[in-house]
Amino acid sequence: MKTDITQRLAMTSYYGVPVVKVPATKQELINGGSAVIEHSPYYVEDEKPYNALQKATLIIKDNHIQVIGPTGAGKDEWGRQFAAKTGRPIALFNFNDEGDTSGWVTRTTLVKEDGVTITAEVDGSLRRACQGLVIYRRLGNIFPGMDTEIDLDALIAEMQSHDWRVELVDEDVYKITIPFIIQIQDADRACLEPLRQACELNKEMLTDPVTGEAFPVLRGTRFIFTGNSGVDGDGGRGMIVKQKDASMANRMSAIRVSHPSEDVEKQVYSRQFPQLTDYEIGVVTRCTIALREVCLQENLALDVSMRQGLAWISHAVSFQKFYGCKFMRALKESLDSITGHFMEVENAQLFKSAVAVFLVNEDQAQPNPDPKIQSCPIDNT
Repeated sequence: MKTDITQRLAMTSYYGVPVVKVPATKQELINGGSAVIEHSPYYVEDEKPYNALQKATLIIKDNHIQVIGPTGAGKDEWGRQFAAKTGRPIALFNFNDEGDTSGWVTRTTLVKEDGVTITAEVDGSLRRACQGLVIYRRLGNIFPGMDTEIDLDALIAEMQSHDWRVELVDEDVYKITIPFIIQIQDADRACLEPLRQACELNKEMLTDPVTGEAFPVLRGTRFIFTGNSGVDGDGGRGMIVKQKDASMANRMSAIRVSHPSEDVEKQVYSRQFPQLTDYEIGVVTRCTIALREVCLQENLALDVSMRQGLAWISHAVSFQKFYGCKFMRALKESLDSITGHFMEVENAQLFKSAVAVFLVNEDQAQPNPDPKIQSCPIDNT
């Protein structure tokens, strides 16, 4: 009886989208130049239908993608956790201040040749990633129940449907080349011209900026570009960005993400701070949402992200422990860690006023285990 090979490749889901798992070991990823990303137990996948990152997970199957949105909205982490969940090789890049990408393709290094140290050019990280991750497997050993040629052909066809290149190299040993995810973070801070040809879907070529030589990019390689702006700018958020090239936009798909939903934000906070009550988590979440609204209404060049929310909770926990006060008082006092970004007192006061309704009085100090501190100094003011 013919085996259903489509069930033999391990699958998982990401944001509710079925995705194939790559059978590479951690050492194979390292040897192949991939970053090794650990799956975060704090990461929350929003499986609500039609949410932006679920759409992005579908889009990246077919095309390169730019993910834009406010700072701290989870753009970079989406690509990183996609690689962690699937085991797919990933290469991570950030532009430097000059936006120079030449060292990504080829770089100069010192090597020894016949006992003499000389200067030589070697492949850069981007060029290596564009060639894919190579692993070797005896397919019969992976799938012991598979012992027919029909099964083997179907399995190879299934691998190829995921853009894995499969070649027989020695009896039953197969060379499997798996395309990388190449994530370029803060891509709107530099010119993407050197990557123009690399984003031409199914005709991808990588050009050496020094020699002009063009190299093919392995089919199935996917570029993820993240940034805080689109072709129409950053929406007045005060980001350091360059004008996006419309011709580059035509070579990729794009998705705009917003801050996570209230429910997802609560889940992230509660996973990282399980000692807090549901009420306390709810207060923090309502506060961060209110602060974002103030930023939008007053056109303030600040975006209170979930990242800042996590930092705020962490500071509040430290304040609570040090001062011996209740969590709500600690949360109120540690708000300075956010309002401190403003030079104008009036702007800081806008924030304090926006959350005052949520930070209800809970000012009586709890007994402090340190006998040197009899009460909370703040509570005595």
